Amino acid sequence: MNIHSQEHCPAFNEIGFRGLVWIFVGIIYGFIFVSLAEFWRDVIHSPLNLLVATIGASTFTALFYGSLRLVVMIANVILVCFLLFLLFGRESGGFTLPLLILIPAALGMLIGAGYGVLDRKSRICCADAKIIGGLVAGTITALIAGLAIMLIGDSPQTTYPWLVMFLAPIAGGIYVSTACWFVRHLQNLLPPIGDGAIVGLGVGAITGLLFVVIGGTIDPDITGSGKPLALLEKIYGVLGVTLVGTAASCFVLGAIRALLRRDWYKL
Repeated sequence: MNIHSQEHCPAFNEIGFRGLVWIFVGIIYGFIFVSLAEFWRDVIHSPLNLLVATIGASTFTALFYGSLRLVVMIANVILVCFLLFLLFGRESGGFTLPLLILIPAALGMLIGAGYGVLDRKSRICCADAKIIGGLVAGTITALIAGLAIMLIGDSPQTTYPWLVMFLAPIAGGIYVSTACWFVRHLQNLLPPIGDGAIVGLGVGAITGLLFVVIGGTIDPDITGSGKPLALLEKIYGVLGVTLVGTAASCFVLGAIRALLRRDWYKL
C-alpha cells in the first residue's frame, strides 16, 4: 500500500517546494501589477490601467526568468547601491523617484549586456522568446481581466487583491504551457548581448522600485514629497493584502501541478 502510494503520489516536500516556487512567482507578479496599475491610474484611468498592468505584469515576470542567475547578480549590485544611498545619499539631497528607477535600470542593462556577451551558453539566449511568451500570456489574461473587472469593479482596495489573486495563476499557467513553443521558434530574434541588455534593463528598473518601496517603510521621505511620494503611498495601501492573496492562489497552482506530476519549467 505504501509502495503504491509513493509511486503514484508526489512527496509532500515536492508539493511544498513547488508551491514555494510559485509563491515567489506570484509575489513578483503581484508587485509589478500593483506598481504598474497605480503608476498608470492617473494617466489612462481605470479600467484601462488594470489591463495594461495585467499585460505588463505577465511580460515582466517572464522577463525575470530570462536568466535567474543574472537576476541575482543585478539584485545584489542594486541592493548594495541602494544601501549606500540610504547611508550617504540623503545627506547630499538624495535622488528623485525617477532617478532611483532609471539608475538601477541603466546599471542592470550594462550588467546584462556584459553577461550576454560573456556567457553565450546560458539561458539568457532564450530571453527574447520568453518575454514574447509572457506578453502573449498577459494579453490573453487581459481579456479575462476585462470580464472580471465588469463583475467586481475597479476600486484599488477591493479590486486589486481579488483580481490579482485570480489572474496571476491564470497567466502563469498559460505561460508555462506555451513557453516551450516560443523558445523553439523565436529564440534568435536578438543576439545574446541584446537578450542580456533587455533583461537587465527590466530587472534593474523593477528591482530598483522594489527597494524604494521597501526603503520607504524605513524612511517615508526617501523620495522627498509630492507626486512620487503619493505614488508610493498608493502602492503601500494595496500591496500587502494583494501579495498575500496572490501568494496563496499561486501556491495552490504549484501544488496542483505537483499532484498532476507536470514537468518543471526548465528553459
